[in-house]
Amino acid sequence: MKNKWVILSATLLTVAIIASSVYFNGHYEIVNKVSKTEAPSPAPAVVTSRQFGAESYTPNSFDGISVESKKNDVKFLKGNPNKILNRDTWIYTANEPSAFEKSKQYYGFKGDKLHFILHTEDCFYGPNKIKKFKGITIDDSIATVKQQLGIPKKEIEVNDGLARVYYYKDGTLFLLMQAKVYGFGIYNKTFPLPIMKNIVSDINIKSKLQ
Repeated sequence: MKNKWVILSATLLTVAIIASSVYFNGHYEIVNKVSKTEAPSPAPAVVTSRQFGAESYTPNSFDGISVESKKNDVKFLKGNPNKILNRDTWIYTANEPSAFEKSKQYYGFKGDKLHFILHTEDCFYGPNKIKKFKGITIDDSIATVKQQLGIPKKEIEVNDGLARVYYYKDGTLFLLMQAKVYGFGIYNKTFPLPIMKNIVSDINIKSKLQ
């Protein structure tokens, strides 16, 4: 009789141990699955500026020059202009990595304050595009500009229809000639829109036709 009780006790103890093991293992698997399912996904990276090619673009600056700069600020940051088109327009030129490509930037002023910056490139000698601006490069079509950026806030014809300037609400602008992008940049929204007649006259059209 005593041996029967010993055997029964041992059997019950074994069953209890097995049951406990099954419970805890099953509970661990459930908790583990839940924790994996409910684990929060990593937060998306914060984008602090938009990168376009070699430059960091914001609606209020271009190549590190704020649209709120004054003449002395521009001269301090870029040096003396390569050419003064008139008292209100300075021209800076710079040879890019390719010897066949040159960029030209026009800085327009209203009195002492910066009115606009227009960047142009002579890329007709080679396939390389030096800069990208809001996803647009020099020689892109009008259709590409509108598809990428939408309808401009204002469109103005310049020099008897020789060129058009697209102005967007965020303070960016595009100069179009021969139905393609010839230049892009920013303008100071506190002033009237820059018309750029003198700049279009300064541009050598023949070079684009070669």
